[in-house]
Amino acid sequence: MEINELLKDFGLTESETKIYLYLLSQGQATPPAIASATKISRPNCYAVLQSLEGRGLITDRLQGKRKVYLANDPAALVASLEEKKKSLESALPDLRMMFASQANKPSIKFYEGVEQFKVLFNEVLKSKDKKVFGVASTKKLFDVMGRDFFRVWGKNMQKAGIKLNDIISHESSMESADFAKSNFNDYYNFKSLPPSAGDLPSDILIWDDYVALMSLDEPVFATLIKNQAVADTMKLLFEQNWRKM
Repeated sequence: MEINELLKDFGLTESETKIYLYLLSQGQATPPAIASATKISRPNCYAVLQSLEGRGLITDRLQGKRKVYLANDPAALVASLEEKKKSLESALPDLRMMFASQANKPSIKFYEGVEQFKVLFNEVLKSKDKKVFGVASTKKLFDVMGRDFFRVWGKNMQKAGIKLNDIISHESSMESADFAKSNFNDYYNFKSLPPSAGDLPSDILIWDDYVALMSLDEPVFATLIKNQAVADTMKLLFEQNWRKM
């Protein structure tokens, strides 16, 4: 890459690059001489000289009654970059805080193993809308996570006032629906898929602006997506199917 392009990448304008390279090769020069040699108008030349001086790339001094400019050691370019880096690093905590607090910023989290699944289910209990939608093989889910966990979780769900509507596999309606109803009580409603749909190897949970996609086959893992548009779309699809069942 040519020196001109490198200096532009550094952040110098075309005029700044011309004047800086001229002073590097020429040595000291007066503003009129610099303007004439670089073909930059005098008013612009003075502004560019001030900018370069502010960056620490050139220095002015008096020679008799005239002001002359000369280029500093090119190492000043590196020093200028280091100074910018330090300034940016000092502002980084505040910038990260702004990034983390974005209202509409989507996020994705991953959960692996049964213990992290429990953490994920406890996140559901923080629902602001108090409405949760699920599509699952509850039979497989209860087998994977243990029914003792859901006995406690069901009590906490009721304390939080959260209602769960669940679309479950036909096998689940036969083998685990009674357990869910007895532990979740009136806070739980379900509809079952036809036997032809088979059992489900996964669980989907939708609440607020979250969608959790859980694989119940070993190794068990889940992906939690936080995005209002995605959650709204999944809720719409759930409700359309719920009404048809």
